[in-house]
Parts: sequence; structure tokens; C-alpha cells
Amino acid sequence: MLVSPRRNPVRFHPLEAQLEYHKIPVGRRQATRKLAEHTNGGRIYKAAFVKKKISDKNKAERVTYGREHKDKSIEDFWQFVVFTDEAHVDPTSLCAP
Repeated sequence: MLVSPRRNPVRFHPLEAQLEYHKIPVGRRQATRKLAEHTNGGRIYKAAFVKKKISDKNKAERVTYGREHKDKSIEDFWQFVVFTDEAHVDPTSLCAP
């Protein structure tokens, strides 16, 4: 229940508030331990929800971009980027006297 974004509208609140909202009679320590156990210790229950389906608008934009740039090479994308190693910062000159 706490892991599912659909079933937990207070997902981004502190754990105590979530337990109180769902009327789960356990302590913070036990809830943390069980959540870590059921999410492989990754604390996924606190992560933002990731949508697994690409929207139609996003898909159309990706296809358009791919068609526009399908004949370009990597050099075409990097031709206006200039790499230099002429910048030098001396950390001792930045410290206070």
C-alpha cells in the first residue's frame, strides 16, 4: 500500500504521517524494516513514480526528431563545440590573504 503511487496519496509525507493516514498499527522502525525488505533495500517507496508508457505527443516528437536527424553523423552534432585545455585555475590564488 505504501509503495503503490495509486494507493498512497500521501506518499511524499513523512512515514509517520503515512502510517497514521492508512491506520497501520506499527512503529516507524518496523515499517522502515519491512519496506526495505520488500523493496530490496532500495527505498523505492520514497522514489518518484516513473511512468512506463510514452505519451502520444512525446512519441510523435521523438519520431519527428529521429526523421530530421537520421542522416547526420556524430560530428554534425559536435561541430560547433570547441574543446580547449587553455583554462587554468590556480586554487592557491583563490584563497583569502
